[in-house]
Amino acid sequence: LDEGKLYMSRISSFNGNSWSDSTISHNSISPSKSAPSPPRDVLVNVLSDTELGVSWKAPVFDGGASIAGYKIVWGDNDDMVPASQLFFLLDNLDPEESFLVSVTAFSSRGFSDPALAKPLLCPMELIESITL
Repeated sequence: LDEGKLYMSRISSFNGNSWSDSTISHNSISPSKSAPSPPRDVLVNVLSDTELGVSWKAPVFDGGASIAGYKIVWGDNDDMVPASQLFFLLDNLDPEESFLVSVTAFSSRGFSDPALAKPLLCPMELIESITL
């Protein structure tokens, strides 16, 4: 659909035997472009005691413009990656530090709301090394 162009709908009903005549709706709409919806299924996984892997899926709604990329935020840090990249490595981390990780989609229409990463279970080797 084209932004700024008005669209109307026709409605008809079916009674099991035949269709009624179409009726044109009283309302018209004009699609507008907006910021994309947030990325989906944002996950963070412990890769080592100093590395985390962050992964996500593209937003359901692109807002009418192609997704240009993603902004990853952790603690006081952030980085941007192109739309083709759905994984980000956080490395050289302090094992004693904890922080939230979020991913935001962006396009020419703006930034989505951030999607907070959900943690995956730690790899068993890491749990064993921490508890030994």
